[in-house]
Amino acid sequence: MIRSILVILFTLLCVTVSAQEIYLCKSHTEDGKPIDAGNSWNISPWGTYITILYDNGSKPIKDDLMFVFIDKKMSGKYQPYDSEAIKIEERRNWISFNHKFTERGEYRVYAVDSDQKELASIDVKIGFNEIVKKQENTRNGIYFNDSRVVFCENVFGGKPYGVKDEISLSGDKGKFYMHIKNGAPINTDTLLVDIWKQQAGSSEFNEFIESKKFLMDSSWASVFFKLKLNSPGQYKISVFTDREVMLINGYIYITN
Repeated sequence: MIRSILVILFTLLCVTVSAQEIYLCKSHTEDGKPIDAGNSWNISPWGTYITILYDNGSKPIKDDLMFVFIDKKMSGKYQPYDSEAIKIEERRNWISFNHKFTERGEYRVYAVDSDQKELASIDVKIGFNEIVKKQENTRNGIYFNDSRVVFCENVFGGKPYGVKDEISLSGDKGKFYMHIKNGAPINTDTLLVDIWKQQAGSSEFNEFIESKKFLMDSSWASVFFKLKLNSPGQYKISVFTDREVMLINGYIYITN
């Protein structure tokens, strides 16, 4: 009897540990944990990129190719809407990509392996918050209109030195400072930084690299922080306030 109970508990534990999940989130950590995941989103009228993250539990993904399907509820039934084929290049237990949602509605997002077996799914509601978004963008777009960004080797006394538009992996070790100056106090105690890379042959920066957070004093009108990038290419660095209002975008090229 005791042995049977232990077997059942062990089985339940294994199922829990290896549970497969799919998330919609703002970003993820370096080891594939979702950041600010949810199943209800408000997007801008012109569309918003949302990270779709599949977690295979404790086991590495064995397939060389996986699929994520997005169905939209139309006339009371979920109908095929979009899909993404993901090539598995690293033997890890998660994958992610960024999908641009442009229409409000109810969606079902699910991951499928190469044998067409469904692995995990999530139901999501996408809506517009047009009035709030337009007011916020107008107000803060004007407020941060005077923001300027430079990339540099170092910062002394709050001033950037060795300003660059290219960073070398061999000479600079991929390390640099991002210095932002605004025309008035930035009025946030946290900066949210998203780093994106431009994929070869594409004009869009749709390869997510990482997210970072930096603390600051809300009375500061300028701020700087240190970053490091490890591979050559063109990057976009997006900086937001703690209310997720866009402060500025910066673009930097990393060379060998």
